[in-house]
Amino acid sequence: MNDATPNSAACSRRPIHTAALVLALLIAGLLGFTAYAKGFHPNPKPVTLEWTGQVIPGATFDRSIAVFEVVVLVLALALHRKAWAWGLNAVFFAALGGFGAFKSWHGEACGCFAQLFDPPAYSMAAVDGVIVLVSLGMASALGLRGRALPVFAGLALGAGIFGWVFADGVTPPRRAETAQKYEGKTAVDRLIESAAFDDIRTQPDGGPAWLVFCFDPTCHICEAMKPLVEFQRDSLAETGDPVMQIRQLSIPELEKAHGIETHAWETPTLFIYAGGKVTRLWTGNQLEEFQPERLQEIYDRTASGEFLAPAQPGEDGAPNASAGGPTGGPGGGP
Repeated sequence: MNDATPNSAACSRRPIHTAALVLALLIAGLLGFTAYAKGFHPNPKPVTLEWTGQVIPGATFDRSIAVFEVVVLVLALALHRKAWAWGLNAVFFAALGGFGAFKSWHGEACGCFAQLFDPPAYSMAAVDGVIVLVSLGMASALGLRGRALPVFAGLALGAGIFGWVFADGVTPPRRAETAQKYEGKTAVDRLIESAAFDDIRTQPDGGPAWLVFCFDPTCHICEAMKPLVEFQRDSLAETGDPVMQIRQLSIPELEKAHGIETHAWETPTLFIYAGGKVTRLWTGNQLEEFQPERLQEIYDRTASGEFLAPAQPGEDGAPNASAGGPTGGPGGGP
């Protein structure tokens, strides 16, 4: 009878150990995939630590997190029978959940899969929350008792708050918040008022319309558009075309020279400035798969006078809400 007791205890714990292994494998698979995404498809956009002002290259930031995820992955598998390890697992995923929840609340991708793809808002925060609860349950099933379980639950709550605060510290303000800081002026408004726009803003009446392309080197749509815009810019400049000229501006350089924050822009931004006002504006995914034919169409519709008049809601080039709404500029319309 005495010999049977240890064997019975071992048998009774076998299903728990099996469940712990299965869960550890699932979690390791998720972490492995997110680590792969960050390691091989990192977001190149620099990350600024708000509390120190330090700027970290986006790829370095993502790959550092990927390394940490791999470490957690290995430990989750190696220590899947340890109750305290599941408690720490809950703390780790609570921090990830807090980070992802803030990003979704702020209207941004959580960054869980870097540039590979963006999951639906709050979806990964919900997954992280489920893992936290399952991890605490597994810690209890493996023997975490007394005050230890509430302590790990409290640590997980604190980690979730930390993840939220950390995300807040590395996330630029919304464009609307930045515009509010400057009395409702969008990045385009501030560009028009800046010295970078002096020659265009003060050109004599009857001068050409200006197609202005503002790009960020970390934006893949921008990089695809640049050669097309540059070719057309050079062609129009060479002939002194009276209908349209093109100005190409680097958003990071505008921040350095004129203080227009990178995060104030939607990238890319393309707009027509004519008659002292912005008449057409295209931003972000509106410029996906931009083709030379589109540039020619913009030129032709400007030459016909159509794009010299401010766009009405719903028309091609009507300013959208994400870009800050209608943009008049100095001396411009509403």
